[in-house]
Amino acid sequence: MKLSPIQKLDKILEILAEDTNNISIAHIVNEAKGKNSGADAQFVLTKLVKDKYAHHLEANISNVTSYTALSYSITFEGLVFHQQGGYAKQDENNKRKAKKERLNILAVSIGTVFAGLYGLFEITKWFFHHFHWHLPF
Repeated sequence: MKLSPIQKLDKILEILAEDTNNISIAHIVNEAKGKNSGADAQFVLTKLVKDKYAHHLEANISNVTSYTALSYSITFEGLVFHQQGGYAKQDENNKRKAKKERLNILAVSIGTVFAGLYGLFEITKWFFHHFHWHLPF
């Protein structure tokens, strides 16, 4: 089963929340592969850092070859966000809010139509009364 982007974000956030110390990128990718999101781990981690739910540390390692090792850890905001339901809960809340806004727009639209019809009825009534025409009802 392929995970949605939101599920991938929550899985990586969960991995980071399990251990609040610095976790190597290799460990995160390894853990994520078991949860069907290893290939996208770097993209997900970039999003988590951008959202300030995780931060990364770089360490230059010099042996025979020189490279930069990355490790990540969850921020306090990320920990709270994870405990409140993460991206899945946020998406659910966003969808609920959008549905409520659509219903409000529909209610205002229907109210506007009825107000317009009532106004038209009152204008028609005024014309009939002003010109002494007989109302058919």
